[in-house]
Amino acid sequence: MESIRSIEDIFSFFTREQSQVLAELQQWGLVRSTLRCPSRRCRRHCVQRIRSSAVLGHNFVCRMCKRHYSILKGSFFEKMRLPVRKVMYLLYFWSCLTPAGITARLMNLRLSTVCQHYRFIRDVVSWKLLQVPEMFKLGGVGHVVQIDESVVTKRKYNVGRVVPQVWILGMVDTTTKKGMILYIENRSRQAIIKCILKHVLPGTEIWTDKWRAYDTLSLLDGVSPYIHKSVNHSNNFVDPETGVHTNYIEGYWSRLKKFCRTKNVLQSKLLPEHIDHFMWYELYGKNDTFVHIIQHICEKYTF
Repeated sequence: MESIRSIEDIFSFFTREQSQVLAELQQWGLVRSTLRCPSRRCRRHCVQRIRSSAVLGHNFVCRMCKRHYSILKGSFFEKMRLPVRKVMYLLYFWSCLTPAGITARLMNLRLSTVCQHYRFIRDVVSWKLLQVPEMFKLGGVGHVVQIDESVVTKRKYNVGRVVPQVWILGMVDTTTKKGMILYIENRSRQAIIKCILKHVLPGTEIWTDKWRAYDTLSLLDGVSPYIHKSVNHSNNFVDPETGVHTNYIEGYWSRLKKFCRTKNVLQSKLLPEHIDHFMWYELYGKNDTFVHIIQHICEKYTF
């Protein structure tokens, strides 16, 4: 898997004999190498046979009931309507953040087809984030977590179609450089404090702006589990006395909005899954993105 670093590598990979391609995909864990007959009356182990008309030139055959099954059964590729080779190209373009429209033109596919397959990939991304519970716990003793809220959908200059405002709460651990984004019902004190208590570990030093919803962080239940410091942005970006600032979280917002703006999803119903994509990219996508998405597909579709 690590040997594939470019489109040329993928092209070269699929110019080999189908048996070699299949063996490599099975070794990576993208395609199963064994199958138990799905028939309740059988459940015998199937054998892999060569069949020129089948996908990748092979299929599974049950010796007992003589039924044939696709070599892709139960894999990420099973629900795709494209050849395995084209799906691998799509995965590579997606990992390079190539817009769906450009991918569609490069691969001579319908835009709707590319968008649908991109959603399949983002489904893996969202699943992977849920498998990393430590990602949703930030801070701890000796750590500083910067917190800020933002709205990601609103009308510009109060013109255009009416769209519901979506408030999100961002947190960045300045020690580990890990961040996370949470949807909140509104900008109220109760909604914000509830999220902080759930996702920020006790002993954390929290830096925020002067928004009044954060005022009670130092007085929670009489003895707060946090050390709260704030900066008044009306006067300074960095507090001249304490050095407190929110530059890390502001940079996180900037990257998120740029990411979503390039995909034109700030006012889309698909915004949540694109936010998941952004958080995944921040964690895994800055190095060997293609390798990481292949690994996570293998983790989700285990055999």
